[in-house]
Amino acid sequence: MVRRNFEKRSAAKMSQLMQDARKDLENKPTWMGERMWEQLKAIWNSSNFQKKSEINKRNRNSMDGATLQTGGSIPHRVLWKKMKETKGEDPTFSDFYFRTHRTKDKNWVGIHAESAYEKFENKKIELSSEASTFVPGEDEADSQPTKVMPSDIDIWVDVVGRKKGRIFGLGSIAKTLNPNQPSMRSDSEVDALRSQVHALNESLQKQEQEKLLMKQQLQRQEKEMAETNRNLTFLMQHLGFVGSSSRPSSSPQLNDETDEDSEDVGSDHIE
Repeated sequence: MVRRNFEKRSAAKMSQLMQDARKDLENKPTWMGERMWEQLKAIWNSSNFQKKSEINKRNRNSMDGATLQTGGSIPHRVLWKKMKETKGEDPTFSDFYFRTHRTKDKNWVGIHAESAYEKFENKKIELSSEASTFVPGEDEADSQPTKVMPSDIDIWVDVVGRKKGRIFGLGSIAKTLNPNQPSMRSDSEVDALRSQVHALNESLQKQEQEKLLMKQQLQRQEKEMAETNRNLTFLMQHLGFVGSSSRPSSSPQLNDETDEDSEDVGSDHIE
């Protein structure tokens, strides 16, 4: 946390130093070496850099007020929380936008902020009129609206769009207020999503069937193995291999002859 904060502040400070140095190319900053200063001046004076600088300047002018807001250094999520604590409920989108993009005398912070809100209001009125149109049914209770009215956040996102995952006017509160998937979708997008969901369901069902089949095959193989082991054990018992010693036993006749020879040898010694 400390390192990240240090790097963030250092980058901001270095950016400001470079901007100040670029404003006066006749005087080298005391903190910069001569060789580096000459290289930077060559870059800043190049036609490619000048072209990009001019384009960025026009973009900033065309987006006047796009990044301005009256909250100062206070994050939007903190402002939202304070407004919620004051009112006892979540503020409306309009109240929050007025708080962050209009001054105390109700003047807009910039042209772009005002234009975006006007487009939002016009879109909201348009959708409201569409939602207020009912399809007649057999009786009044069966009448249904032709279109469901989306939320203010959905309308705002539809009007201003997204840029690199960010939404103009919402700041840090965008992740909380804006849903992951906008509800305003065309019929073709809805059909495409339904097709994808259907394909995923079929794939999952196929995988489950394959798992069940493999499980049944494994159980059948285990049953066959058990049956084979029982038959092998029975056969070994029948042949006398089970429970006998590792060396084969002598036949009864051979044992009798050995006993007789032993008795004869013993009698000769007695005599």
